Amino acid sequence: MQGLGLRLQSEEFQIEARHLITLMVTQSYTIVQALETVPNDILREKLRIFMYTVQLSAAVVALRETGSITRERGNDLLAFLQSLSW
Repeated sequence: MQGLGLRLQSEEFQIEARHLITLMVTQSYTIVQALETVPNDILREKLRIFMYTVQLSAAVVALRETGSITRERGNDLLAFLQSLSW
């Protein structure tokens, strides 16, 4: 998450992002379900982009590490996803 710019976000954003990830890991919430717990509409939309970027980045890393895509393609995709989160 740090590589996707979490440190560049407000403290409120960081706290909420960690909370959403906790819901997803400990209670098996989907991104949509977790986002429904965010009361601030503007923050929810910012978090939506971030959360999907994190999920896609994890998928790219898995594909790259299993050899399903080349290391170069994986690195390019990760760089692109990182640019979206800033």
